[in-house]
Amino acid sequence: MPRRVPDIPLPALKEPTLETWTLKLKTITPMFGGSAIPRGVDAQNPIRAASVRGHLRFWWRATAGAGYSDPRELFEAEERIWGSTGTQKQGLVALSVSNQTHENTRQPSSLGEKVKPYERFFVYPFLRTKSDAEASGLTGVSFTLSLRLSEKLESQQKEEVRQAVRAWLAFGGVGARTRRGLGALRVLESNQNNWQPKDLAELKGWFGDLQASPEYSSLGGAQAVFSEVTKPENAWRKLASFWTRLRKGHYTGKYLEYSAMGGAMWEDHAKLKALSTRDKAVSLAKPYMGMPIIYQKFSDSFAGEIKPASEKQSRMASPIILKPVAFVDGVVRAMVLVLSAPKPIKVSIKGQLYDLTWPANDRVLRALGTQGFVETILSAAKKEGFTEEVQL
Repeated sequence: MPRRVPDIPLPALKEPTLETWTLKLKTITPMFGGSAIPRGVDAQNPIRAASVRGHLRFWWRATAGAGYSDPRELFEAEERIWGSTGTQKQGLVALSVSNQTHENTRQPSSLGEKVKPYERFFVYPFLRTKSDAEASGLTGVSFTLSLRLSEKLESQQKEEVRQAVRAWLAFGGVGARTRRGLGALRVLESNQNNWQPKDLAELKGWFGDLQASPEYSSLGGAQAVFSEVTKPENAWRKLASFWTRLRKGHYTGKYLEYSAMGGAMWEDHAKLKALSTRDKAVSLAKPYMGMPIIYQKFSDSFAGEIKPASEKQSRMASPIILKPVAFVDGVVRAMVLVLSAPKPIKVSIKGQLYDLTWPANDRVLRALGTQGFVETILSAAKKEGFTEEVQL
C-alpha cells in the first residue's frame, strides 16, 4: 500500500526582524592610518567595519560604562551587545560599511606653514623618519555605515547603542589620532537630525546626565569649551594653535603667544634634569596630558622617555580631545574636551618608578591663574577664543 503524504503546506521560514540604522558620513578633516598596515591607509577601502566597531565600543564604555559596578559586570554587558573574540560570542549589533569614496590624497608635510606648522603637530607619526617614508592620508572620505540591531536587543541596550553612535560622531572619528581631530565626521542627508545635535544645548541634553567612572575615561563629568562657528579647516587649525601653545606653555615671560622657535616654559624640563635616582617622587604637568612623552637631546637638557608605571600599559591616552564638531546644517565648532578620567599616580622615567603629583606652583599655572589640571586646560583654551562652556 503506498504511503500517504499529508497535503499540508510547509511553514514559511520566519526571517529575523532586524532594525537597521543607515548613516551616510563624510570626513571633514584629513584621515590618516586606520588600515591593517601600520601608518597606512587603504585608498580603496579606508573604512573598516572592525575599526568602527572598536570606536563604538570605546564610546559605549564612555557613556554607558559607569552604570556598571565592577569591570567584570562591565565586560559582560559589553560582550552581550558587541560580542567578543575571546569567547567567540556573537554580538547583537552587526556593522557593515559600503559606498566608500574619497576626494584627494594629502601628505602630512603639506599641512601648516613653515613658520606656523600647527596641524603638522597632530600628524607627526606619519611624517618621514630615518626608517620610514612619509605616509599619505585621504580627504573627503565618504561612506555608508549600516547597523543592524538584533530583535534580542532590549530597549535600554538599544538606547545605549544610539548614545554610543552619537558620542562617536560628536567626539570621535575614523582612522588614527581621532583625539587630535583627524577623521572627524559629518552626517549627510536627511537623517542628520537623529545623529548630530542642532546646537550646544541639545549636545548637553544628549550627554549631560551621564555618570562618571573612577576606573576609566568617561563623558560623565567631562567639561568642554567651544569656539564660535567656523569652517572645518579653520576649526582644526584653531585647535592646533591652542595645542602647540599649551604644550610649550607660552603664556608667560617673553612668550605671551606661541613661538615656533621659543623654548618650553613648563618647569617640567628643569625638574627632570635635576631628578636623581634617589628621588621617590616628581611633580610634573605634561604626563597628565598623555603618555609616553619622548624628550629629544638638545644641548644639556633632559633626554629620555616618560611612560605609565604599569608593566602592562605602555601608553596613557590623553584625556584631552581636540576636535571640530559638526552640528546640523553644516555648522562646525572647534572643541576642547577634557574627559573625566583617572589621574596618573606613578610614572616610569628611564626605567625607574616615581610617584607623580600635579605641580602646585609652576610658572605657567601662575600666568594662567590656575591650580588644577582641568581648570588649567580650560583656561588656556579660553585664551585662544574657546568661550562657550558645556559641562557633561
